[in-house]
Amino acid sequence: MTFEEMVANPSGWLNGSGTEAAVVLSTRLRLARNLESVPFPPRARKEQLVAVMQRTTNALGHLPSLSGAEFFDMTGLGNVEKAFLMERHLISRDLQQGARVRGVIVGPGEELSVMVNEEDHYRVQAIESGFQLARAWEKISRLDDEMAHELDYAFRPDLGYLTACPTNVGTGMRASVLIHLPSLVLTKQ
Repeated sequence: MTFEEMVANPSGWLNGSGTEAAVVLSTRLRLARNLESVPFPPRARKEQLVAVMQRTTNALGHLPSLSGAEFFDMTGLGNVEKAFLMERHLISRDLQQGARVRGVIVGPGEELSVMVNEEDHYRVQAIESGFQLARAWEKISRLDDEMAHELDYAFRPDLGYLTACPTNVGTGMRASVLIHLPSLVLTKQ
């Protein structure tokens, strides 16, 4: 999927087809994951980040959940392309503005994506139209399992998944919904 194809087609999660779509625009689940043997991105040297990128493209290129996905190297993108990915909620502001070795893998329909070398080695996310926590969990859990077969995650039985930010340690999961609240707009609150 090229940028031209992405621009020509709206994101799958914006189609308004999900449960409660009149109020809940989208559901997003995100998992933070790190490799066991590499310093987390804020502490890693450039050559270590390059190695993470190479390892990632080799390991994830054949996963069933990412079939048809496209990899975008952030260092090769212009400001317009970065802003586009940010507006589509496929990358974070940190990934958009960072100058280090970073990238994103975007799945078909933009419902699955993996940010590489953001705050953590991987920020895996699933976005669904409407209020669909179970469906988003099903997709991201499947992708996480596939990734875990290819990569050695930083994990401790007593703490869970190790992350750069202590608030993400454990499951490494964040869940959110994007809600349209017209009454707040009308009352200017």
